[in-house]
Amino acid sequence: METVRCGLIGYGAWGQHHARAIASIAGAKLTAICARSEQSSGKAQADHPQARIYSNHHQMLESENLDLCDVVLPSDLHFEVARDVLQSDTHLLLEKPMALTIEHCKELIRLATSKKRLLAIGHELRFSSLWGKVKELVDGGVIRGG
Repeated sequence: METVRCGLIGYGAWGQHHARAIASIAGAKLTAICARSEQSSGKAQADHPQARIYSNHHQMLESENLDLCDVVLPSDLHFEVARDVLQSDTHLLLEKPMALTIEHCKELIRLATSKKRLLAIGHELRFSSLWGKVKELVDGGVIRGG
């Protein structure tokens, strides 16, 4: 099996969970982490000493030969960083929301399509049985939309 070289942009509370998940997957290697603050950079290095740590996502994307990049940042940064990842010819896992405007979402889809790269949005509870029950209640008229 070929190893998938993964980068992570964002090492806050959720980014740390993503890093642990990537590092635990057979066939995946957490190659690089981009963390904005000195504190999160230090924690990323301590938690994942095998990964190279960057404070700038542009530098990480230019320096690393990544197969996949996982972006876990505040929502207002999603579009710009996701666009940069796709422009670097890297597959992308992007936390929700995809972007803050429909036009930005469409632009990311167009870019991923033109670059022939996968664009996946992290809807981690999408297949939860709880949401299935909510849909069942809505469909049955027990819960009404507002």
